[in-house]
Order: sequence, then C-alpha cells, then structure tokens
Amino acid sequence: MIDKYKYGWDDAIPISDDEVVFIKSDCQTCENQVWLYNLEKDAMRALPIRYCKYPMIWRSATQQLVCLDAVKDEYFLTDLDGKNIEYLFHANKGAPMLYIAETDQVLIRVVALDWSQMAEVFSVQLYDFKQKKILGKIIDPAASNTAVLYFKE
Repeated sequence: MIDKYKYGWDDAIPISDDEVVFIKSDCQTCENQVWLYNLEKDAMRALPIRYCKYPMIWRSATQQLVCLDAVKDEYFLTDLDGKNIEYLFHANKGAPMLYIAETDQVLIRVVALDWSQMAEVFSVQLYDFKQKKILGKIIDPAASNTAVLYFKE
C-alpha cells in the first residue's frame, strides 16, 4: 500500500475513515510537502498547503488541518486547498497534542524550565478554538514527560 511510494513520511493524521494527511520531506529543496493518501483507493496527491513544517491535528468542526508554519514558527489552521488560513498561537506557547471534537478544543503541551531543579517541566493546557485563546492549565507541571489519555464516555 503506502510502501510502494517509497516516501519518508512522519505521522499520518486521519481526516476521515479512509484518508490521512502526512508530510513528505524533499531532501534537495529542504521543503516539506503535505500529501493526502486515500486508503480505499490506494492513491495519493500533493496538497497545495505552503509552509507546513508539521501537520499536527485535524479539526473536524471546520475541516481544517493544524500545521506548524516553518517560517513564522506559529501554528495555523488551513483547509486542504491551502486557503482559509488562520494563525492560532506562537510555537513557544505550546504544541497541539489532542483535538476534542465534542468541545472544539485542543490540548496543548507546554514546556518550561524549572530554574530550581534546572530541568524542563511540562504542563497541559486547553486551547479553545471558538474563544481563540488558551483557557489555562489542566495538568500542572511535572518533572517528566507528559502523556495524556482522553476517554470519551
């Protein structure tokens, strides 16, 4: 299936039951290309999304991909046509981890330096797409990596 294309690709982001998007890096131009792969048809095509260093999550409420802008170092939303771009927040504020479709929010992982321990500490905060802001910490910093599991009741 995907192996026959011989592309080096990172994490695939599911956008439907039979489609995923992923990045293919071009070693000659040092640019990333976002690709759409249809599992049912075993076909893929390049998407006209520019400056997407990493696709992070799929926002199903608006049918948009959250990407990290390679130039501005900011996260942005874009549709699959590379249009309807909306910048969210700078990468130093955190990295999107998990989209919660029921509330149209995303958990973001924030890294900070604890000067007393000279160690990185991680916290998880909640970003609300409708309010366009980070609502606050939901998991306090700990001196280890943060893993989050979300269980839908």
